[in-house]
Amino acid sequence: MTEPAPAPGPSPAPRYPRLARVIQEMHEQLRTEGGTPARHAAAIALGTFIGCMPLYGAHLVLCVTLARLLRLNRALTYLAAHINNPLTAPGLLALSLGAGHRLIEGDWPPMRVAQIVAVGPWKLGRDLLCGSAVLGLFLGAALGGAAYVISLRARPHPDWALVVEETARRYMPAGIIHWEFVRGKLLHDPLYKEIWSRLGTQGGGSILDLGCGRGIALALAHTARRTRSTHPEPAPMVLLGVEVRPGPAHVARAALGDAARVEIADLSDYSPPTADVVLLLDVLHYLDATAQERLLSRIVRALRPGGVLLVREPDASSGMSFRITRAAERLRAIARGSWRQSFHYRAGSDWVRVLGNYGLSVTQQPMDRHTPFSNVLFEARHEAYMEAAPVTHSSAGL
Repeated sequence: MTEPAPAPGPSPAPRYPRLARVIQEMHEQLRTEGGTPARHAAAIALGTFIGCMPLYGAHLVLCVTLARLLRLNRALTYLAAHINNPLTAPGLLALSLGAGHRLIEGDWPPMRVAQIVAVGPWKLGRDLLCGSAVLGLFLGAALGGAAYVISLRARPHPDWALVVEETARRYMPAGIIHWEFVRGKLLHDPLYKEIWSRLGTQGGGSILDLGCGRGIALALAHTARRTRSTHPEPAPMVLLGVEVRPGPAHVARAALGDAARVEIADLSDYSPPTADVVLLLDVLHYLDATAQERLLSRIVRALRPGGVLLVREPDASSGMSFRITRAAERLRAIARGSWRQSFHYRAGSDWVRVLGNYGLSVTQQPMDRHTPFSNVLFEARHEAYMEAAPVTHSSAGL
């Protein structure tokens, strides 16, 4: 990528490494404990029940203690207890008081302040506790049941879940923020599960990731290969990442260690080495039309016969989803401080044409599952080496 960006060095080592490690391990445990749909549902039901009880000041202690005893997610339990907050507390208290009085006395209580005070503290407390317990059971069952259905549908395949956690854990030494970012990308961006299915069984050879960022795809490929391999000494694999921004490159180096080499280079002048697989994921739209085609020409010459090029780019012809994608890219550029970053997008059919002009066999697959974006994954296979054909600049730069 060619966007200008500050060049931060690697993060300084923490002053108290043992304390930092303990905090990181606690954070990971809180985020991942009780990870089954049933336990998620139970945590939300328990937290909702506790939150409905008028035991203000004791919710945190109750949530942490009971969730720990029941092996549920403590953070999720306490989050669910926030059903009782300054906005909802008056309504919950009124419903609890009314339900409790109705169950015990057989009718609804008066709701004027003077009449409530006249009831007396003992009866008032009795009605409130009884009603809040009933309301908590009802709301806990309803929200817990809904959480179970949602969690069951969103639950990743066990093999994929294992690879996600193992891959994300490589980023924990770089900091909790990087671990959260990588874990979120792996779980919610459909691209990475597709990369896993395509590269996880890669027997050997070389993978080149151009514009690798934090090196997530390379870390995923290496982790998946290690967890799937049944051979004690699998064929060697060469992993190389190239990134223009020093900050993400340093994070990638820390996460990948000796498993890969990460270079800092500008792709507009970069000459790629020979590779079996080349990844260009969310990269080309940062280059102008001439630079895009110049880079693709170099990649085709470096791609081994039978090799594959995987390109993910937005489809500029996809209407509203493309406009959302373009707005998100602009916001990301502003967040990085790249106010003047220019983009060059193409329609999906134009990408197929451009890649086909280099003698590549191209297939495409939408990468917008469960997202509002217009991303498409193009797989371009190098069936046989051909001289790159000249390409005319007829793309739609939007």
